[in-house]
Amino acid sequence: MSAPLIPLLAWVLAAMSGNDPLDPQMSQNLTRAAGVLLGGAAAFTLADEMAHTTAAAPVPRWLRMWVRTALAVVPAALSWTFAYLVADVWLAGPGHVSWAVAGIEGATLFVVGMAGAAWAVRRVAERHAASAGLVVLGVLLTVTAFLPGDNSAWAATDASWSTLQSIWLAALVVALASLAGAYRDTR
Repeated sequence: MSAPLIPLLAWVLAAMSGNDPLDPQMSQNLTRAAGVLLGGAAAFTLADEMAHTTAAAPVPRWLRMWVRTALAVVPAALSWTFAYLVADVWLAGPGHVSWAVAGIEGATLFVVGMAGAAWAVRRVAERHAASAGLVVLGVLLTVTAFLPGDNSAWAATDASWSTLQSIWLAALVVALASLAGAYRDTR
């Protein structure tokens, strides 16, 4: 359900703006919203209410979890890429954010949502535990809003994108390590 929501929102913004380009910060916020929505929605693929029966399967838990993640990555990546193309390439004026910078941020948001849900699902394998991914994403976005000066993703200038890219890349590495830790076998 979340996958078509962001491209639809981008299309609505395009219709409302007419021929006027979007502010680059607005287009970046749109791709950031795509990462949050897709990371939060994809986290629900990790919930397995039958975990108590699949634990006896010959396939290790970590492999089952990575397969679920891979199944969520493809539609999320396609939807996010479409949203980026619409928001940051088609609609944005001069100074739009490069695909590499926006992609690192989108991937980080996706993995953080998955990691938050993975730790919760490790304890309680029910669907509501996957909501923890959205909670962790909310905390991450709140923290990034209060970073000082040019380090804030919400007040980014052209000069600060290299610093932001380093911050998001470091956060991606930490989130991937956390995700790998959450996927370990429970026994």
